[in-house]
Amino acid sequence: MNDKRLVDPQEWINQNYDDVFELDDLLYEISMKIFDERIRRGLNQKEFANLLGVNQSMVSKLESGEYNPSIKQLYKISKNLI
Repeated sequence: MNDKRLVDPQEWINQNYDDVFELDDLLYEISMKIFDERIRRGLNQKEFANLLGVNQSMVSKLESGEYNPSIKQLYKISKNLI
């Protein structure tokens, strides 16, 4: 039987330290790639949002890293950039 007791939050962080920071690094890289692509195309956030099929506030959240996009959302975004 699997023992799935709750652990102390600090213990969990210690056990998963690398995974937590790898995820943060990945989210940062995604936000920078989105920002870089918008700048490379010479578009403002509203124009870029229209290209991606999202609203301007979503572009802002994606670029700032305030939003954790799903794989499905990233796939749709990438398809619109081709």
